[in-house]
Order: sequence, then structure tokens, then C-alpha cells
Amino acid sequence: TAQESTSKPSPMALGDSLNYAGQLVAAREEYYQVAAQYSEQPAEPVYAEALLAAAEMHIVMSELAKADSLTTYAARVVERHAEPGDAIYMRLFQMQGELAEFKENYAVALKNYHLCLKMVIEREGANSQPARNMYNRLGVVHYFTNEIDSTLFYLHTILNQLHDAA
Repeated sequence: TAQESTSKPSPMALGDSLNYAGQLVAAREEYYQVAAQYSEQPAEPVYAEALLAAAEMHIVMSELAKADSLTTYAARVVERHAEPGDAIYMRLFQMQGELAEFKENYAVALKNYHLCLKMVIEREGANSQPARNMYNRLGVVHYFTNEIDSTLFYLHTILNQLHDAA
């Protein structure tokens, strides 16, 4: 007989589904609800994850002041409750990078993307999809700073990985 799965869906699943379906406002509100559910348990990583996911929705909707406020608050929560090297730091560095990129603060974006990439490589490997996502973000930021050689380096890294995997 097949074993039944006993794992519960992630509290973030509905918000993520809404996000992928393009329902950004509904996704943002769902992330806020998840954060509210866990607000009495700030040490739970899902609390910071929900805050950062809501911040990402604000970035996509060009509400940078709200995104900045949420990201700053989430950073305080992570620094207070997570251990260095915990996975939530990857998400935090990614969001800090995205926010800085959208604010055209490219030096800060690069710093955070490199911190995220370092953790991704340590946890999932240099050829993982999350690493390729970070190589892409780094390439884009270098493009915005007119550093075409660096842009090409990161984009070639992705293409070489995809070619080797084929």
C-alpha cells in the first residue's frame, strides 16, 4: 500500500500560488496574514519569510517605501532570531539586493547578491537553479552599471551550466 503523506503544506503555499498566478495584491495580503499568524512566534523562520514575501510584492508594485520598511523590519527579526548561515539569510540577502537594485543603489545590490550567492553555493551548489538566479541578478546589475564584461561573465556562466547539463 502507498504511504500517505503526513507533511502539511507550507503556510506560504497559498500566497506563492497567488503570486505565480499574477494575483500580486492577493498574494501580498496572504503573506501579511501569514506574518500576522506567526507574529507571536518571531523565531519561526516563516514569520520573516512572510514579511520578505510581502516586501517583494511591494517591490514588484513599485511601492518601494513599504518594501524598504518591511525588509528593514524583517532584517531585525532575522538578526535577532536566526543563526548565521540559516537559510532565511539567503532570502534576506536576496530581498535586500532586489530592493537596492530597484532603488538604483547598485553597490548595495551587488553586495547582497554576492552574500546570497555565497550561501546558495554552500547549501545547494554552484550549478543549482538558485545559483543561476543569482548569477542572472548579478549580470543584470552589472549591465545597469555599464560593466559589460562582468555582465557577460555571469550570463556565460549560466549558459555554460545549462550547456553542460544538457
